[in-house]
Amino acid sequence: MNNLKDKLNLGNNLGVKGRVTVELRNAKTGEVEFKETKDNFIGNGYKLWAKYIQKKEILSNVLGINKIVDYSNNNYLYAPTPFIMVVLTNDDSEKDPENEFGYKGDIIGYAFRNETYSGDDSQKGTINTAETIKDKNKITHIFDFPTHAANGTFQSINFASGKLGRYGQGYAKETISGLKFNFRDKIAYRDGYIWLLMNKEIKKYNTKDNTVEDLFVLNFDSCGIDYYNGYIYITNYVSSNYESTIFKFDLEGNLVDKITTSLPYLVNPVCAEDGFWVLSDSPNTHNLTGMQYDKAIYKLDLNGNIVNYKESPIYISYKSGFDIKGDTLFLSKGREDNRYDYFKALNHINLVNGEVRAFYTYTDGLYSITAIDANKGILYGITDLNGPYCLTKIQLAGLSSRVLLTAPQTKNNAQTMKVTYELMFDDLI
Repeated sequence: MNNLKDKLNLGNNLGVKGRVTVELRNAKTGEVEFKETKDNFIGNGYKLWAKYIQKKEILSNVLGINKIVDYSNNNYLYAPTPFIMVVLTNDDSEKDPENEFGYKGDIIGYAFRNETYSGDDSQKGTINTAETIKDKNKITHIFDFPTHAANGTFQSINFASGKLGRYGQGYAKETISGLKFNFRDKIAYRDGYIWLLMNKEIKKYNTKDNTVEDLFVLNFDSCGIDYYNGYIYITNYVSSNYESTIFKFDLEGNLVDKITTSLPYLVNPVCAEDGFWVLSDSPNTHNLTGMQYDKAIYKLDLNGNIVNYKESPIYISYKSGFDIKGDTLFLSKGREDNRYDYFKALNHINLVNGEVRAFYTYTDGLYSITAIDANKGILYGITDLNGPYCLTKIQLAGLSSRVLLTAPQTKNNAQTMKVTYELMFDDLI
């Protein structure tokens, strides 16, 4: 019995192992030109999923429970498609199982294990159902890539939960009770605290002991907050002449400075040493960028002048939330191209190369976002999942296990490729 208990302690031992073999063959001669076999690691996203499945199986037959949303503790995890696809990327980073929650890098090739494919997509391969074998403790998946697919240089092979943007489906959430917001309120995590804009009230939330300190009350409507070097920065939505202002306050609520910018309808500032990153949700066209205001992320200097901008993958809304950690911008609650439907994703945007990754959230309600630990995928947001506009802790769980090849490999259109993924399970008993 103790042996079974140990194997069900999924936080320590998932009981699943993976092994990957990559073969590149000359398409004309069939000669193997490259072959390597390596074991993969199981990332934390899969461990979260495994705990979810364990809980689901226990609770699913309890009268009155029809889905795994534990409203008593406000816990939720959605990860419907584990081990659904193989993805080849150019990510060459060292493996970090405790901190990886999704695949990284540019996608070179991919294939789903639940569908075959025979088209001309330049990235998509197919599962070989004739050679894929299943038995009690092992599944051997065979994925084939023809000469026109997955050409390029790759080093990471991922077994992942879905191809939605980059990261795929699934994240865990925990609602913090007692803090209620409206849809335009914003939050910012800085210096160990979450700084809260709640209507016109400015508060400071301690994530360690769940205490809230009241700071001061604004005398105007606002829609953005940040904290930097002892000061709180607030944006108003728009002034009478369609300019916007960033207000600088000390912690007692005294106004220290005002920075005016020509950008209208500002959404949330993110402070930097030399200025601010801001969003605008105006549908008008900006002469500097040639794009609509709400299709870009703008960098302002300390005087409010536009000095840089990055194109946004989605239209900005006044309900959007965003934060920046290092070179990564987190963006939520944008609009689709029709500007009416909200995009159900938390996007990651690399400010250096513009690469976009996305977590599909299965809810419209992610009105603000701030990163606690970007590497581990820990964030806070304002959501409407378990009630109206609550502060919510979010653990990203884009499921992925990964193999890092010894060196980068390049496939060309004179080669075919076979990727074998062996998934092995321990006996429970």
